Amino acid sequence: RRVLFRSTKHDNTATFTTNDTGTTGSASVTVTDCQGADLTVTKTAVPYFTRTYKWGISKSVDDANVFTAGGASHTFNYTVNVTHDAGTDSGWYISGKITVSNPNDWEDITTTVTDAAPGGTCTVTGGVDVVVEAGKSIELPYTCTFTAGASGTNTATATWDKAAASTPNGSASGTAGYAFVTPTTLVDEEVTVTDSLYGSLGAVSYNDPSPKTFTYSLTFNDPAGKCTSHTNTASFTTNDTGTTGSASQTVTDCQGADLTVTKTAVPYFTRTFADRKSTRLNSSHRT
Repeated sequence: RRVLFRSTKHDNTATFTTNDTGTTGSASVTVTDCQGADLTVTKTAVPYFTRTYKWGISKSVDDANVFTAGGASHTFNYTVNVTHDAGTDSGWYISGKITVSNPNDWEDITTTVTDAAPGGTCTVTGGVDVVVEAGKSIELPYTCTFTAGASGTNTATATWDKAAASTPNGSASGTAGYAFVTPTTLVDEEVTVTDSLYGSLGAVSYNDPSPKTFTYSLTFNDPAGKCTSHTNTASFTTNDTGTTGSASQTVTDCQGADLTVTKTAVPYFTRTFADRKSTRLNSSHRT
């Protein structure tokens, strides 16, 4: 009887017995039947990729130019919208371990292990001329990189000399599926938002609605008789790369003042004097 994978010994003995005295004798022969089995290959495949978010910001005010009488305070109402995109994916790769097992209890097998995935470039660490000892297994790490994300089947293949190993075949493969669905690394997935005059507005995450709206008010007390400008800037900073963006708004508060009146007063009049000599002459003629 043959037992696969194992070296099996079979003993058989030939004997004789004489016809008169019953004398016996024997001779035995033991044979060993080594039945080679193929190596087996199993593997894991874990996908990884990065998603990076881009952000934007805009700022508006309810009334940028205000004309008010008499130096009264005025409140301006601001709106800041922070936006983000759906993210840009990059850095796709899969990695895992390839397990090669030798089911034969009587021989070591030397093999070379490779890995392949559609559209990927795969590298197996330590996979060339590796010895799989009898009845044991080895684990080899591997990595496959991609230029785009997709789903597929990753295949590891072990090849060996089937004649030297007395195996039915000279190669064996193992597969594992993969799909780039959920990013394993998020970059700039959150921002903090501030205003140069108001202060902190809060944080916005990639899973918040886009746009995320902040509203707030600022009150200015400007002097009468002047148009006073106020500029404030809303800005964001991303949590990973420190990327920033900003939007500014300038308002003008014109405070009207009453006219003022001042005056001068300079008096004028005329004084006329009579000629005394002509007066005397006139008097003598009359006498």
